[in-house]
This record gives sequence, C-alpha cells and structure tokens, in this order.
Amino acid sequence: MAVDDGGSVYVNDYVNNRIEKYGEVYPGSSSAGGSISPSTPMTVAYGGTTQFTVTPASGYYISGVTGCGVLNGTTAGPVTANCTLSASFALRVPPTITATASPLPNSNGWNNTNVTVSFACSGGSGGVASCPAPVTVATEGANQKICGTATDNEGDTASACATLNMDRTPPTVTATAAPAPNSYGWNNTSVTVSFSCSDSLSGIASCPSTVTVATEGANQKIAGTATDMAGNTASSSAIVSIDETPPAIAITGITNGATYTLGLNVPTASYTATDAPSGVATSSASLTGGDGLGLGTFTYTVTASDKAGNATAQSAVYNVIATTDGTSALVNQYFSSGAITSSDVYNSLLSGLATAQSDYNNGNISAGNNKMQSFINLVQAQTGKNISSQAASVLLDCANYIISHS
Repeated sequence: MAVDDGGSVYVNDYVNNRIEKYGEVYPGSSSAGGSISPSTPMTVAYGGTTQFTVTPASGYYISGVTGCGVLNGTTAGPVTANCTLSASFALRVPPTITATASPLPNSNGWNNTNVTVSFACSGGSGGVASCPAPVTVATEGANQKICGTATDNEGDTASACATLNMDRTPPTVTATAAPAPNSYGWNNTSVTVSFSCSDSLSGIASCPSTVTVATEGANQKIAGTATDMAGNTASSSAIVSIDETPPAIAITGITNGATYTLGLNVPTASYTATDAPSGVATSSASLTGGDGLGLGTFTYTVTASDKAGNATAQSAVYNVIATTDGTSALVNQYFSSGAITSSDVYNSLLSGLATAQSDYNNGNISAGNNKMQSFINLVQAQTGKNISSQAASVLLDCANYIISHS
C-alpha cells in the first residue's frame, strides 16, 4: 500500500495485475457547537461515497458542512483522494416578526375603515421559512388582536400581534327644542335646542352644545353634528319657527274720537289684521255702546291672534249725534224705502224739521223745541199707520236728542 502524488492510497494487486486505489475521509475539527461522527478516518474505495453524521449541540444548528465533495448533510463523495470534512454551527435564534396596521388608528386609537395587518419577518436560524400573509379586518370591535407566527428553517417560531379598535357605525344624535311648538308649529318665546348623543362602541368624542334661538323667523334649521372616538359623524336638526310680535290691526271707516250725525255720515267700521311671519290665526270685531237706536257713544273693538299665540286688541271710540239735517235725511231714506208711506206725512215731517232748524238758527230755542215736540206728536200719531214702528223709534229718538241738546 502506498500513497501517490495525488494523495490517493493504492495497493498493488499482482495476481490480478491491477492497482486498487482508496481514499481516506478525515473528520476534521468542527466548530464549537457540535460534532461529526464517526470521529475516526473513513477509508473509501476510489470514487465511492461514505455516510457520516453531523450532530449540533443543544441550542445550536448546523450552519454548513464542507469538504470531501459533500453531497448533502450526510454523504461525502465521490472520494478520489484523501480529504477532510468540516462542519460549522451557529446558535439557534428565533426569527423576528413585526405586525403593522394600515391605516394607522387616529389619535384616540380607533379606525373607522377596514384595516390591513401586514407582517414583516427576518433572521432566525437558517433564515425565514414562512411569514404570515396580510390580514384584512372588517369586523367592528375593541381590542381585537390580530396575530401571526413566523417560522425559521430550523423550526423556531416567533409571534407578533396588532391590537385593533374598529368602529364604522356613526353615533346617534337627537335635537330637541324646548319649549315645544304649538299646534301650528310656532313658538312665541326664545327656543332652546339641546342635543343628546350616544355611541355604543368607541364612545362620544364631541356632542353639540345647546343653542338658544331668539331670532324671529319661520323654519329656522338648527343643526348639530356628533363625532365618536373613531371619527364617525352624525347630524341632527330641529326646525324652529319663532314669532314674538302680535298681529297688526288697522281700523278703517271710523276715526277714533270722531263725531258723526245719524242719517248723514255715520260710516261702517271695518278692520284688517295682518301678521308676519306666522300669519293671523283668528280675528273678530265687536261694537258696543249707543242707545240701541243709533245714537250715543260707541266703542269698536278688534281682537286678533297669530299662529304663534300672540294676541292683541285695538279700539276706536266715536259719537253719533242727531241734528235736524240728519233727521231730515232719515225721513227721506224712510220714505224712499217705504218705511213712511204717506207723502202728506212725509212732507209734514220735513216741514216741521225745517221750521225747527230755522228757529234754532235764529236763537229761538224754545220755539225750535216746540216745533220738535210737534214733530214728535206727528210721529207718534202715525206710528203703525203711515210710519213703521222701527222708523218711528229712530225718529222719536232723534227728536228727543235734539231737544235735550238744544
């Protein structure tokens, strides 16, 4: 047996006239952290292979095996010369993994959209074997832990989690006006609009402040927006209509403090009632006073209320008197209407009034009153005959008034 220049071991076989070559595999020194077995040299036929075992120590893994044409971690060859196996070892270190959520939560720690949790893996013993795929989270809830595990090529693992708070539901907000409007939907005082807010998951971040409305106007929209901790918003509003001003009344036809003459110029009282902005709800007028036959002091009163409940009243006071001219006008009216049916009576009445007025104009009050008394006597005699009872009552009332005020 000898060693050639190439380091091969050979044996001369003179019987078969051939030379057998061999190689020896030497388990070299391994680095700290493991060993190679067998630990003695291995003789291998030229071009052959041999098996060996590399065993890491506790807490180590095989980081590499070299020499002797290593085919894999357990076979050396083909061996054509003496050679040395070498093994290296490294400490086993778990992989690193981080979990990152996107989009990031707001300053309150909440999201209001779907969140994707991604995992980044590195290191480990022999490199990363598997890293979790991204996870998209669409479920609402607080403190949701989304975890993933990384595995290295030696089977060591490491885990990481992202904690999510997700609320995609808007809060609830209700606007309430106080005092409540009347049946027409109006108020006649200032209105306070308050807001109540709630959120069952993330909680309320902001709720609108109370608003006091004092401006008159219809359909004023008082709105407020609530925000939850996740940034979801919701709005609510109250419609406020305020009218604090009573209706405006205008009396027409008569003048407050005026004096009118029965038969000549007593106007008919009327009115208009207006209101902005709510509008007039009710209005009415009444006439009081007088002696029941058209003479005396009268009060014309108008009341009105608007749809907001504001009410007001306005009055006008006027006097109605009798004169010979006015009474003559009444006689003419009654004759035209058929309340006086006799032309003789009609003419006598007018004549008596004219002579009475002449006496008054001349300052002869006594003579004028006597003429008026004759007028009274004639009316009384013709009542129910040539003068209707209603007309007679008015004429007698006027005559007595003239006498009493002469």
